[in-house]
Amino acid sequence: MTRQCEICGTQVNAKFNICKDCKNSEILPQRLKIKGSFYEKDILRKEVFLDIPERIAKLFNQGDMGMNKLRAFFYMVRNAYDVLNLDYDISTLDKDQRYEKVKPRLWALQRTVEDRTRRGITPGSFKEFINYYLEIALKSKEELYGFIELFRSVIAYSK
Repeated sequence: MTRQCEICGTQVNAKFNICKDCKNSEILPQRLKIKGSFYEKDILRKEVFLDIPERIAKLFNQGDMGMNKLRAFFYMVRNAYDVLNLDYDISTLDKDQRYEKVKPRLWALQRTVEDRTRRGITPGSFKEFINYYLEIALKSKEELYGFIELFRSVIAYSK
């Protein structure tokens, strides 16, 4: 007798709710990755708000990724976006130049997550979440906004 893992959807023994990989919280399953873009026809995809963020939140809850840690990393991303929109030092630059000035803040976030994962403060699945979705977010200001909305949704579903 089997059932689906509540997080990634793989088949598990009926007496378990989640699979071994999700319990260890070291990987971000493929089913929790939005492919290519946060947008579909210039509109944020449904998956940014529903299902995927809820499953990601369950995964992070398994890996001792508390709300305070999530919010601290979220604010780092949000701060980069706010600088993009509000910083008067770069307001005279065109859209692409402004975005290039913000990228180092996002790269610094990746460095910080790498360090915290190595030290056992954040689970490997969170590192994979940041690395995978920042790769999409680094494409454009709009994609960065999509990542912020996804991250906000994960926080909403977290404990």
